[in-house]
Amino acid sequence: MAVKNLITKLNKVAIVDSTWQKKAQERIDNKDWLKLSAQIAIRVLRSLRAKGWSQKKLAEILGVSDQFISKIVKGNVNLTLETISKLESALMIKLIDIPRYSVETELENYICSAVNEIRKSVVTERITQEYDTEADFTCTAGKIAHDDNYNEAA
Repeated sequence: MAVKNLITKLNKVAIVDSTWQKKAQERIDNKDWLKLSAQIAIRVLRSLRAKGWSQKKLAEILGVSDQFISKIVKGNVNLTLETISKLESALMIKLIDIPRYSVETELENYICSAVNEIRKSVVTERITQEYDTEADFTCTAGKIAHDDNYNEAA
């Protein structure tokens, strides 16, 4: 009975702090952009160091608060494209590189993929005929390899 009373009293005075669980879940939910934000933070810090600039100077150039720059260099802010563009201009660095779309590139990718699939099926057929079994293949840069070290060109 005394133990039950003790547990009841402890439950009344115990502070339930679930904020750490919420923060942990937020980090899990936002891990993709947080990773990119951390990479941007590192580039910004390196650029500031190379230029001999303070965070305060960057804040003045961008017209933002010191606290906002602090969040950026900590990787704790989901940056907009506008902010990224302003950072790139102010620091004269490239933070994000987006490859240009071209029909030629898409066509090359499609043809390469088709050729690799044909090579894979030809080699699989040859191995199946020769060994009467199927093997797992890895096709990279025009080379075909599989787990039995069978490297005959297609």
